[in-house]
This record gives sequence, structure tokens and C-alpha cells, in this order.
Amino acid sequence: MPSETRTERVGRDGHSEQQRRFEVIKLTTQTNQEIETTYLPWKITVDDIRLNNNRFVFDDNTKPHKSSGMDYAHLGIRNLTLHANKFLFNRDTIAANIFKGAMRENSGFVLNALNADLQYTNRVRG
Repeated sequence: MPSETRTERVGRDGHSEQQRRFEVIKLTTQTNQEIETTYLPWKITVDDIRLNNNRFVFDDNTKPHKSSGMDYAHLGIRNLTLHANKFLFNRDTIAANIFKGAMRENSGFVLNALNADLQYTNRVRG
């Protein structure tokens, strides 16, 4: 029986092309008509969020560390408290009623209190 040689390319993330593949599922109606998925954006809603004394770390290792000020590519947040109602994440909008917020960041920035009706969107309010 002849021997078989198999070569597999591995990307920078350590995963092979085979591991990066995924199955595409098409949405259809009961009559088997394909549904256009570009019109089905994610919509996440949460009635109540309560985070107390949490830690959040974000590192973009493609960016160098800043020597002073807040480094948005390398955040180290501790003592994070966030209480909010009516959270919405939908396509280009993030909204929430924040009634309690506090945190400390590794740069020395301290947020003692936060409350706001937040709406972040690219839509113009008329």
C-alpha cells in the first residue's frame, strides 16, 4: 500500500484552513423559498444588567503599548460596576438607561459615578 503525504497550511492563529471552515445554513420559508439574510440583523435586548465589581481586559497585540494616558488598545478595567435597563444592540445602534456606573482603569483614570440615557447610532435624530 503506497504511503500518503498530507500537507496542511496553518495560519497565524494556529488553526488550519479545515478548522476555519464552517457550514453555511440557508434560511427558507415553508415553501422552500430562500430568505434574504442581509435584512436579518442581530438584535439583542436585555431588560436588566447588573455587573458588580467586575474586571475587563482588552489587548490588541497588533498595537504597541502607550507610555502615558489611557491606552485604548490595552485596557485594564477593574472594580467595574454597571447597572442598566433597556439595553439594545441592533445593527448600528447601542442604547441603554444606565443608572449606576463606576470603574478604575490601569492608566489611573477613575470613574466614580455614571448615569445616562445612552443612544449611540449613526442615524440623525430629527
